[in-house]
Amino acid sequence: MEKLIKILLVEDLPSDAQLAEYEIAKTLTRYMLKIVETREAFIDALLKFTPDIVISDFQLPSFDGLSALKLTMEYSKITPVIILTGSMNEDTAVDCMKAGASDYVIKEHIKRLGSAILSSLKTRDILIKKIESQKSLQESEEKFRSIFENHSAVKLIIDAESGEIVEANSAAESFYGWSADELKNMKIYQINTLPESDIKQLLEATKNSKNLHFEFVHRKADGTKCDVEVFSSKVKIAGKNYLHSIVHDVSQKKRAEERLRLLSRSVEQSPVSVMIMDKYGKIEYVNPTFTKITEYMPEEVIGREPTMIKWGFLNDKHYDNIWNTVKSGNDWEGEFCNKKKSGEIIWEKAIISPIFNDLGDITHYIEIKEDITEKKVMIEDLVKAKELAEESERLKSAFLQNMSHEIRTPMNGILGFLEILREPQLSGDEREKYFEIVNRSARRLLSSINNILEISKIETNTMSLQISDVNTEDMLNYFYGFFRPMAQDKGLDLICKPSVTGNESIILTDRYKIESIISNLINNAIKFTYSGYIEFGSHLDGDDIVFYVKDSGIGIPEERIEAVFDRFVQADMKVTRPHEGVGLGLSIVKAYCNALNGSITVDSKYGEGSRFVVRVPITQERIS
Repeated sequence: MEKLIKILLVEDLPSDAQLAEYEIAKTLTRYMLKIVETREAFIDALLKFTPDIVISDFQLPSFDGLSALKLTMEYSKITPVIILTGSMNEDTAVDCMKAGASDYVIKEHIKRLGSAILSSLKTRDILIKKIESQKSLQESEEKFRSIFENHSAVKLIIDAESGEIVEANSAAESFYGWSADELKNMKIYQINTLPESDIKQLLEATKNSKNLHFEFVHRKADGTKCDVEVFSSKVKIAGKNYLHSIVHDVSQKKRAEERLRLLSRSVEQSPVSVMIMDKYGKIEYVNPTFTKITEYMPEEVIGREPTMIKWGFLNDKHYDNIWNTVKSGNDWEGEFCNKKKSGEIIWEKAIISPIFNDLGDITHYIEIKEDITEKKVMIEDLVKAKELAEESERLKSAFLQNMSHEIRTPMNGILGFLEILREPQLSGDEREKYFEIVNRSARRLLSSINNILEISKIETNTMSLQISDVNTEDMLNYFYGFFRPMAQDKGLDLICKPSVTGNESIILTDRYKIESIISNLINNAIKFTYSGYIEFGSHLDGDDIVFYVKDSGIGIPEERIEAVFDRFVQADMKVTRPHEGVGLGLSIVKAYCNALNGSITVDSKYGEGSRFVVRVPITQERIS
């Protein structure tokens, strides 16, 4: 449902207020309007009504638009203010713009109020997002500071040139026994037991490496020493190189190695596959479950590398990543597709861990695998079924919502204004205006029904071609004349460039379908463009004629480009989207292009515009 927009209108003349509300009603589907005419009422409404936008007459008997603007800006920097003024006060209104008003509308041109409201609300939304982004950035900085400071791992930031410790977290205080302030007044030479010259060489070597892994002996404040693993990565802060070092006490890892040896008997009887490899990655041991799952006997694999049994069809990069992980002393966990000796495909979940000796050196690797083929198939089937059901429900909901909106909206307009037309006191101009509204609503309703009928023909494969001569130059010129008023109403430049002229512009094709393709694209371009231009034209390319329509409109997000050709889909899938249509236009265009042995492509950048290109043969085969 479209968001309710709260509008505060400052106006003392009921007739002017009525005109303003008429334009507001044409622009917004859901709004709440509050009208005030005094300073006291305006201030009260700002605090209690909390408007999304303020529209103020420039001159009232006891109040004025500039005062309303100043009060609004004191209340909220992001609430837009539109000044309503007579043509004689236009210069003053411009002064209001300089003072912070979002726009001004001359009452003699009150029809511009709707577009001014939409533009002001859009600007407000952009400002809100900017404020939220700045807040998010600040929170992110605080979060990463907190992550560093409060992380359980020992962390140091070291100047890569001087070896000075510039940051130390709470875990470092606990581990080393010095306070953070004391650590930040020390150099790494005072902690590391290596000679200072060796450490300087290591720091120099970091200039050509991104990630570094070291094993050192560090001293603590109480004089004790401990073996540590240090994982360092280069970071650049304010143009200067630093090392972000994570220090691990490896004593617990050594004890874990001893415990792992005690588990050898249980490994033999384990219901999961177990493989033990030497430090070079060659298989030394497999348990009986390994043979049961893979069908390889121990003598077939021992002494060989796991790659000989098609280890998960892994590419070299993935394989290297696994080994780099475990060789650096870390566990690797993941799932992959494997193949038995017989060629049967299976899915396995694996954990690969290094085994260390008393000196902290890696001596072996252990891989534990579980056959999850049945579980994987079941999950995939459930996911596919769920996605299919969700997609079906989504399309059904989208269709029903769009159809309800696209039929009821114009029908309500027709019925409502027909009722108004029965009133005898209407002037000729009013009657003509309401007739035009009824006519436009009826055309919109007819267009929706025609699109649905056309999609039905496409779906049932009953669409036929009626081939005849079509003058594409005349067609494009006609569309220029037809769509120009619509573009002018939105303040857009409409440009027609039919490069194919004269006899070359006459092609043999289905008139209705080629006209429907081009008119749909131009109409869409105008609908989704709020400033700038729409350009369309044609040129020859071999045996094809190429039409294009480009605009400076809202564009299409990259992930939605292909989806816009689906049925009941627009680039903006939110229920609250402001655009008319059931989302069938581009689906029909694509179907027509296919029927004419042609193609349609789109090049778009979100927020900057789109370019649709249609290519069809110059000559279609006649159907008798």
